[in-house]
Amino acid sequence: MNGIIQECRLTVSTAHGPIAVEYLVAGRGSPVLLLHGTADSAHTWRWIMPFLASAHTLYAPSLPGFGASDKPHFDYSPASLTAFVVSLLDQLDLKRVRVIGHSLGGLIAVHLALRHPGRVPALTLIGSAGLGVEINPMVRSQIVPGTGELLTLWGKTPLGAWQWSVGLSHLLFAKPWSIPWPWYDRLYRMALLPGYLEATLLTLRAVNTLWGQRESEIVLDELHRLNMPTLVLWGDRDLIFPVRHGRSAVAHLPRGRLEVLPGCGHTAQVEQPERVAAALSSFLQTAEADRPARIYTGSTRI
Repeated sequence: MNGIIQECRLTVSTAHGPIAVEYLVAGRGSPVLLLHGTADSAHTWRWIMPFLASAHTLYAPSLPGFGASDKPHFDYSPASLTAFVVSLLDQLDLKRVRVIGHSLGGLIAVHLALRHPGRVPALTLIGSAGLGVEINPMVRSQIVPGTGELLTLWGKTPLGAWQWSVGLSHLLFAKPWSIPWPWYDRLYRMALLPGYLEATLLTLRAVNTLWGQRESEIVLDELHRLNMPTLVLWGDRDLIFPVRHGRSAVAHLPRGRLEVLPGCGHTAQVEQPERVAAALSSFLQTAEADRPARIYTGSTRI
């Protein structure tokens, strides 16, 4: 394994103005983009990057609002974040990149692949958002008007930040007691960063209502347009989105395959990194060798 991970910064030009972002880079080979979920950051991928770095150049940005990236008060919808990712890829001069997305990052990855299929030769969705209405009631409770603002204020205190770290982890993992300390410490430190909890609340409200994921953000009926190989990974003990969302996705994907991870929760790349890395390595190697004859440029077939 090549475990050297570089921490980098880049200012991305967007329709909302310049946004400074942190991103991690590791490895050498075909480029792979790693997109994290809501309330997370680029560092969620540290557990699997060393396993993939021998064959791929890995790029893991912290999306606006999260990690050490800027936290503007702007549109945190999947469409807006997808536009940001396109701008990031342009500035990194990445014309074609395999994309791995977790949770909200999975929904962004789908939007990217739908809008720019020629840029995404292979796609992986890990416990992705946007594949069904159901979402854990605890997540929905965070966006209740007034309640979300009070929880944000409480989360900025040292005790509240620790409660945020532990409470969120109990939703994200099947066995939260087995998760490495750096995960909890990172969530705690992020909660204390100005703008992080506000960005988390704005993102949750952009994607969800009090009754579930927004119908306008469900992409199941569009998945038939994705002709690239697609791997769907799901923990069978995911408390955020039920595993049936993954099964529904594969039923709509022309070249989709589902792998269910026993005893795993929502954040599989941290809870079962070796198993996830093995599945990704096999999939990426197969996808590399199985390129379809059809060629796409942007969103137009030629």
